[in-house]
Amino acid sequence: MKCGIWVQRKKISIGKASQLAKMPLLQFQNELAMRNINIHYDETDLDVDLKNLGII
Repeated sequence: MKCGIWVQRKKISIGKASQLAKMPLLQFQNELAMRNINIHYDETDLDVDLKNLGII
């Protein structure tokens, strides 16, 4: 799954990768987990997501 490797190497976002794979995001995340492909999601990413959601 090339899209998963690109996400792991931070070449593209997980959202873009799921679009390229033509899968809903949750299904794509499950595929990554089943293939033991780790995604990099750190505290900074969480802060950005929370700001985008209007939570902080």
